[in-house]
Amino acid sequence: MKEKITTPKKVKAPAGVGLLGTFDLIGMAFSIFKKRWKTLIMIQIIPAVLALIFGVLSVFMNSGEARGEELSPLLGLGVLVLVIPVIFLGIWSSYAMMLAVINHKQEKGWKDFYRESIHLFWGLLGITILVTLITFGGFLLLIVPGFIFAVWYGYATWIYAEKGKGSGLINAIRESKRIVKGYFWSIVWRNLVFGVLAGIAIMIVAGILGLIGLAFGGIFGQSEVVVTLINDIFGLPIQVIVAPVSMLFAYLLFSNVRDLKNKGIDKKPLERWVKILVPIIIVVVLIVPGMLSLVAVKALNVARMKSRDATRTQELNQIKIILDIYQGQNGIYPDDLTELNILLPVRNMSDPLTGELYNYQALEGSSGFKVCAELEVIEQEGEYCIESGDDT
Repeated sequence: MKEKITTPKKVKAPAGVGLLGTFDLIGMAFSIFKKRWKTLIMIQIIPAVLALIFGVLSVFMNSGEARGEELSPLLGLGVLVLVIPVIFLGIWSSYAMMLAVINHKQEKGWKDFYRESIHLFWGLLGITILVTLITFGGFLLLIVPGFIFAVWYGYATWIYAEKGKGSGLINAIRESKRIVKGYFWSIVWRNLVFGVLAGIAIMIVAGILGLIGLAFGGIFGQSEVVVTLINDIFGLPIQVIVAPVSMLFAYLLFSNVRDLKNKGIDKKPLERWVKILVPIIIVVVLIVPGMLSLVAVKALNVARMKSRDATRTQELNQIKIILDIYQGQNGIYPDDLTELNILLPVRNMSDPLTGELYNYQALEGSSGFKVCAELEVIEQEGEYCIESGDDT
């Protein structure tokens, strides 16, 4: 005789029992972080540093400081060698972080969570890929289904990480939808509020660190590599703190919903104004960050253009000095910039963006010269030239 399976009977939440508020969850997340910050930060720091090195090398490869052919193959090989470890460690660290968050009451070190998470790596990666494909497919169907799928199946990785391989990929996905059902908008609302608060905090801190970074950039130089390195170094504290706190918040919300669901406690119905307001806020939150991102990208591009323009003007002044030295030794100016390669590397006579030699013209009889570069910044856009006889 088969045993009859019954589901928990739904009851209304008694006074004082129910889904925790956003600020309660944030407070709990920070409380856990303060107790376990060493372990949580150590899990993040290794892949973060590797990613920093990879980012700087990538910028260096594309900058005017690595245009010499003798550097490119070596740097290219270094970047390629780093790609796979950076991606693998980034994914692995996120799974190790999940186990550290789930088992935050256990006195284990960061190495323990890395060791334990490797056994679940492929299962968690499989769920991540599967949920991503489902969500992406939903977004292709007029966006709304993708948003729904993202919320329904967002807890599948947490379920698999908690229960282990025995839970199965498909079962974890189904269980996620079961847990979310009835709490959909409550989960969305809490994640939305947390995301807005975290975004504001990040922008404030990033702005302060950015100003400090600019100050250091003024001290150490304005090359693309230096600017990128300084920005990445000052951005590192944000990354290693925000990621653990965000994951703690996500897990605490998940475990709260799961416990209520398993006890058969039904949530209180949302007020009508919340049901109307939340979708509107979601639209705003999707649009505003997009606009801010565009502004940030534009500002970053302008900063990079200014950096390249500064490099161009510095190199042209340097070329003029070398040309005068050449003229002093030979009595005439060279017909072509390549004749200076003994005195000056080719990479310092080439445009930092295109890699082409600067526009050089020897005057009649090689008695003078004119060397020009194309500037990018709107206020200065056009040719910047230095001629023989000009003061540097």
